[in-house]
Amino acid sequence: MNTKPGDGDKTSRRRPGACFLARCAVVCLCLTAFLLGGCAGGSLFNPQPLIGKGRLVFQVVDQAEGVTYYTRNIWFDGDNFRFRDVYGRDIALPKADTLQIDLISIYAYYQTPS
Repeated sequence: MNTKPGDGDKTSRRRPGACFLARCAVVCLCLTAFLLGGCAGGSLFNPQPLIGKGRLVFQVVDQAEGVTYYTRNIWFDGDNFRFRDVYGRDIALPKADTLQIDLISIYAYYQTPS
């Protein structure tokens, strides 16, 4: 009996569905980790507020650029106002007449349009 490897040998046959299923499993695991993982504001299934209850909220409006920032802490280093906004970016704005800094309530923060 003259047989070549792979003619009747089931172990050497490729199963095209197995590779597809393995890729689908990896993609599903990655999506699950992404959706359940933590990020700014919590995760998709466990949202958390960016500004916690009982904390001060500063609204920084740069009228020259038309940009509004929200932060918990702000400090002045002599030349610039420095703060970390709710998205985690470190911002430094030079002192100017077009810069407006207000202390707002938690209620006002959550009522602002996104």
